[in-house]
Amino acid sequence: MRNGRPANIEMGADMLNRVAAELYWGRIFDPGLSARIADLATSFSDYERDRGANPVGEDFRISEHPGIFSLYRTQEDFIRETILETANTRPLTPQTPYIARYLPGPRGGLDMHADNSAWTLIWYLNGNFSGGELMFPTLGVSLKPRAGMAVMFPGGVLYPHASAPVAKGCKLAMVIMVDRK
Repeated sequence: MRNGRPANIEMGADMLNRVAAELYWGRIFDPGLSARIADLATSFSDYERDRGANPVGEDFRISEHPGIFSLYRTQEDFIRETILETANTRPLTPQTPYIARYLPGPRGGLDMHADNSAWTLIWYLNGNFSGGELMFPTLGVSLKPRAGMAVMFPGGVLYPHASAPVAKGCKLAMVIMVDRK
């Protein structure tokens, strides 16, 4: 990390000037690994939907899928270090991550809300969709997710955010809520 942000972020100077000091983002995960997890998540969601276990085929905990959980474990130490360096406070405990799946239609976005966590880390697994921007209206920031991109921000009422509806394709993200011990 450098200056409180991951050293390998992809952020233009104009955007950097508009982003609050506590909002961190950048392409820090391998897009190939992200794509492998996205493929497994899509197959699993379709399977769950088809057997009636998850009729909409949306969110599920990664612990429900051994292949995804195994790939997550290869990145777990890096994720923990990123969280600790970014939050600059200890002790923090990541909850079990879940895969969020957004499809076109009325449920293809997420209304304005504030997370009930100390921090939230969102790892975007794909980018082959239109719409689905992550918006922080009070900060004047809208981010277009890309495969491998991560966004980390404090939870609570100071960071309300929303996800614009997906217009085409399917947006997949691994969401990790982080609590204080």
